[in-house]
Amino acid sequence: MQPLVIFTIGTLPMFLVALISENRKFIEAINLLRETNGIMNGYLPFAVPFQVSIQVKLGSRYRHLCGGSIIHEQIILTAAHCFYDRHPTKHLRVLAGVQNLSVKTRQHYHVAQVIVHKGFVPLKGNDIALMKLAWPLPIDGVTLDTVDYRSSDNVEDIMETYLIGWGQTKEILEIVAFATLQSRECRFLGFQYVTSTDLCAYSSTGRGACEGDSGGALLTANLTKQIGLLSYGKSSCKRNHIYVYTRIFPLTRWIDQQIENLFGSQSFRV
Repeated sequence: MQPLVIFTIGTLPMFLVALISENRKFIEAINLLRETNGIMNGYLPFAVPFQVSIQVKLGSRYRHLCGGSIIHEQIILTAAHCFYDRHPTKHLRVLAGVQNLSVKTRQHYHVAQVIVHKGFVPLKGNDIALMKLAWPLPIDGVTLDTVDYRSSDNVEDIMETYLIGWGQTKEILEIVAFATLQSRECRFLGFQYVTSTDLCAYSSTGRGACEGDSGGALLTANLTKQIGLLSYGKSSCKRNHIYVYTRIFPLTRWIDQQIENLFGSQSFRV
């Protein structure tokens, strides 16, 4: 099974395209981000300290499987469907603190355990998983850091957000702008399986979400808070399309409970 569920879809109705395109706050945020961070053609010229590449060993080489985010010195947050093929844990690793996956580095970390939400069913919500690393990451707040996933409850009808991932090239870290939508609008536009643990977002600039972006973080405009992680879409890498993300807010208690089960309440660190 591919990391991102792919179907076929046409472009969005023009009224929705116009609605999002005319949102000045959304467009201004994209332009500001490009100006302040030097983003060129969607590529990020720097590594994001909480973004990781989850890789699987195929033959003699490791290949990018999904994106993920650091939420604890020993925990990676990602999508459950990334492990649908049930790769052995010994064949998984995490590459952290890098921007270009083609550059050789020793910043890779072994995986000790994968925890998939027991309620996960493809296209029916709860597409979330945690990876416990064999050893703690050397969090320094610069090269490696955690992302805030607890401030994810305030999702507006149309809110500027950004997906970060290696999806299109599977080599260079990219950033893609999205606008969130209400679930009822998403269902009306053909995503009838959207659940309370899902969040829809529309790609109106650059590319859409690609297979290699699966499990990657959907972030607020300042790139500091994670409100979702990429679950599925009806097309790959296409702009003017809707993609479905796992909504973090209703699953924060599940995340915290798993971390407490692993490390105990006294050692809970994010």
